[in-house]
Amino acid sequence: MSQILTLARDNCATEIRQVVQSGICPVDYANPIGQTALHVAALHGNVESITSLLELGLDPNIQNSRGLTALHFAAAANSRAPETCQALVSAGADPYLADTCGSLPYERAETDELRKALGGPDPRLFQFAEDGKDQDLEALLKELRSERAVSFVDPDGRTMLHLASAKGHRKVVELLLANKADPNAPDRRGNTPLHVAVREGNRGTAELLLHGGASPKLPNLRVNAYTGGDWLSRESHQALEPLDQTPLHVAVEEGDTATAALLLEAGAEVNAVDYDGKTPLHLALEEGDTDMAELLLGQLGVDVAVGNGEYHSPLHFLAARGRPALIRRLLDLRAPPDAANPDGWTPLHVAARTHSSESVEALLAAGCRVDLRNSAGNTPLHLAAINGRAEICRLLRESCPDVCHVRNSEDNTPAEVAKDENIMRMLSV
Repeated sequence: MSQILTLARDNCATEIRQVVQSGICPVDYANPIGQTALHVAALHGNVESITSLLELGLDPNIQNSRGLTALHFAAAANSRAPETCQALVSAGADPYLADTCGSLPYERAETDELRKALGGPDPRLFQFAEDGKDQDLEALLKELRSERAVSFVDPDGRTMLHLASAKGHRKVVELLLANKADPNAPDRRGNTPLHVAVREGNRGTAELLLHGGASPKLPNLRVNAYTGGDWLSRESHQALEPLDQTPLHVAVEEGDTATAALLLEAGAEVNAVDYDGKTPLHLALEEGDTDMAELLLGQLGVDVAVGNGEYHSPLHFLAARGRPALIRRLLDLRAPPDAANPDGWTPLHVAARTHSSESVEALLAAGCRVDLRNSAGNTPLHLAAINGRAEICRLLRESCPDVCHVRNSEDNTPAEVAKDENIMRMLSV
């Protein structure tokens, strides 16, 4: 029965009539994802096939599993898009029937003319919002007298509130919020106006949005175009990297401590994780932003032990980077000093390879065990010896003299793996 889909793709209007009228295939046959011949014909701009299908009684508003109608497909048709849309609308296709993501057909259209023909926006709305022309925008909204106006999106999926927030036009933001614009509406990349305001450093605008109902907890999301149901988009050939960042993640990336504090006060989740498993604290530590890290560490319930795909815990990361002050801060907050990754590496193992003897001292002061072995049987002293860290070898030996006799999986003591003669003599005593 899928033959009818092929016929619709190839614009075989006469053959479509034959297979339906002969009973070979029902006119409303759909594949596993709900695509009918009308969807297929609309995507390819095959007006003749559309006419046949509609005359055979197929519902012009039939939806696939993602709620997409033929009009959604026609708006993004490979050819003859205006003619295809006109054929459907004339037959009763509803331009205000949204898909499961809330998208309307006009959002798929490439030209302003077709967008307007499908009930879309006057392009001046977006221009006034982006330029900060609040009085002109207010007059146009009154002229249009449409409750839909504030929810219209531009060809990039941005609402007027996104555009005004990006530019920091506070009067426009106030006007749109007063007209019940949704402060949590996502653009095509999942960014809300709050994400945009924070990214652009518009703290005053961010505060307005929060007072207007914007959530500081919502993540953005970039998904593969097919899995996101956006394969009709002209950008659908691009694989988009998932982010799952909250506005707090964005503020931390931008190094905007004041805005981060504003978001936290408004209820942002300090332990929210992005697609890479990173919390705002992870990002602050990676940036070496001590002020931001201190702000986050001062929040009730902050998780100082959770790691991500790149490192097992914040302590492991700080040990690798040689950040003794922050190591001490995390240890004061009861970060587990001996937490080992799947290969048995503790923060002390990591620090032992670096040049930061101060980091090692901080870990030793917290009671880190010197005799723990990783999956290769190496203690931190083995690693310090292999890497020629004489001062760290001295600290570890003084902390636990017996560790000098521990053998690794290759039956070597720390002295036996040392490449520096002075270290070898120190550890052989």
